[in-house]
Order: sequence, then structure tokens, then C-alpha cells
Amino acid sequence: MKTSFTQISTFLLTLVLLCSGCASGYKVVRPEGLHYNAQAETDGVVFDYKYDVYTETKNKKYARERRKRWCR
Repeated sequence: MKTSFTQISTFLLTLVLLCSGCASGYKVVRPEGLHYNAQAETDGVVFDYKYDVYTETKNKKYARERRKRWCR
């Protein structure tokens, strides 16, 4: 009886942990810590940094995290 109870409780605990895991994480990007030019062109490819992309692309989850953590 104890073995069955232990196996069931272990299975349920494992199931809960697997189901409650998050597939993505959020890391704050600090532009002042990154060293790059604001705009650069190499071989016809233009690279630049744009603020508020999460809001513009309607990515509500990350936009909310960004506002919550007082990022620019």
C-alpha cells in the first residue's frame, strides 16, 4: 500500500512540476550596457535599434513585463 501511495504521489508531483513550467523567460535588455552604433550599414544591410517594439507588434505579454519593470 505504501509503495502504491508513494508512486502515485511522486507521479502527481512530477506531473504538476512539468505542467507548471514556463517555456519562455523574460530578461531585461539594458541598452546602455550594450556597445553598438545606433545605426550601421554593412553590405547594403541596415542595422538599427528601435524602442517600444513589443507594444508596436502587440506582444502584450512582454510589453506588460517591460512596463512592470520600469524599462524605457
